[in-house]
Amino acid sequence: MRKKFAKFRIAVTGRWAISFPTSALTIAIGAAFAIERELLLVPDNLNSRLLIVACGELIAVLYLFTIQAILLGSRKTKPQKLSNCFFVWFSTGIIRGISAAFYAHFVLNLNFEFLTRISNATLFTGFTLLALAFYAGTIEKNQIENRALRSLTDFLEHDELELSDSEISERNEALDELKKYILPKANLLQKIARDLENQELNIKKESLKALWKQSEQLALSIETERKSLIRKQLNREQSHKYAGIRVTYLTGLFPKTISVRITMLVFIFGALAAQLPRNGLAGAKFAIANGFVIMMMLFVFSRISRRLSGIPLILIYPIAYGAIFTWQFWILKYQSELGFNLINPNSPIAGALKTLINVYVPSVIASLITDSSREREALTAANKSIRARVENLIDSTEQLKNKVIAARFGVIQGKISGVIMALQIMQDDDLNKDGILRSNQFLTQTITLIDEAILELNNLGLQKNEV
Repeated sequence: MRKKFAKFRIAVTGRWAISFPTSALTIAIGAAFAIERELLLVPDNLNSRLLIVACGELIAVLYLFTIQAILLGSRKTKPQKLSNCFFVWFSTGIIRGISAAFYAHFVLNLNFEFLTRISNATLFTGFTLLALAFYAGTIEKNQIENRALRSLTDFLEHDELELSDSEISERNEALDELKKYILPKANLLQKIARDLENQELNIKKESLKALWKQSEQLALSIETERKSLIRKQLNREQSHKYAGIRVTYLTGLFPKTISVRITMLVFIFGALAAQLPRNGLAGAKFAIANGFVIMMMLFVFSRISRRLSGIPLILIYPIAYGAIFTWQFWILKYQSELGFNLINPNSPIAGALKTLINVYVPSVIASLITDSSREREALTAANKSIRARVENLIDSTEQLKNKVIAARFGVIQGKISGVIMALQIMQDDDLNKDGILRSNQFLTQTITLIDEAILELNNLGLQKNEV
């Protein structure tokens, strides 16, 4: 719970506590709600309705511009007090309602209607500014984190390429040394094994065959290792399923998800701000029943959309919006037959269009949040993968520099040179040869040395495959 509250506080107390986009959207939609409200209070005079709404909106904009500069002027550089944010949001709604009521009474000689005008304006303005501050701040927070991750990933990729070039260079240099110094000795070992086989010595044929086979395997291991490392390229993992996502506010104009939770919040606020002042408890009951059906429809369409892709996924959104519009038109047209009997019901067309907006806007917000979260998920996975590869490259390069050239080559050369020297003694020293050959113990030891040399080469190859 504390983490959720902390995220909420970070999102709403920063630069998006009040912003031009969120304020403009609140005023624009609020004007439509205010016109609907004044249609109830001033039913016979269109000019008066428009003047009352215009007065309330203009004074609210002036007040919002002034109060945010006083209380939230440093929001772009540091978090603000949460109490100040709440005061700005809801006091703006109060000013909207009071301004409209004063203009209606003192200029147009109409009733104040304080309760209806102030409650409607305060609830709508306060909750709308709060919700937009939270969702816009969440999207902005995700985008800032994504930009930081993308920059870090770019640096890591640059380091990875440099380390990879260095690692390949070290391996190629090491393997050139293999070819230059060890491969000739392997070839000499093959020649000596062939000469021993041609001589009539008291040596087991199986031992000579094993010696010949291993000498070939040694030469083959050296050449195979050299070629494989020359051909070695950087092995990258398969791209994340959300790789390539880039979030802008324009991408949200075409929703990629059907929001259920955010739409539910919008309908709750709508019931409080519109139906209670307009139709009392009957309006609240209607809003709850209507909202429940719409939530169920959105839930079904949301589940269906998760199983679709391509053109079917694109088509599911207009189908869902069309179904919501049709349902809202039908229930408003026949609400009295269904037992609701609203005192001041909305017209079916206007109510259906308003409901459609209340479904579309949450879907836009949900799409932006979902895309930014997916972008962060892909960047985090890529960052983690590159870090692992960079660490492996660093370890591999250090091992090559410190051990392979200095230690492994010395061990391999020493073992092969020892085998060659001993075999040459077998060829040249007739005095000691008969005693050695009687037990064949010497050949067994030479075979073991070659096995160890081949194992050293194979370990070098395994070290490569771990990168």
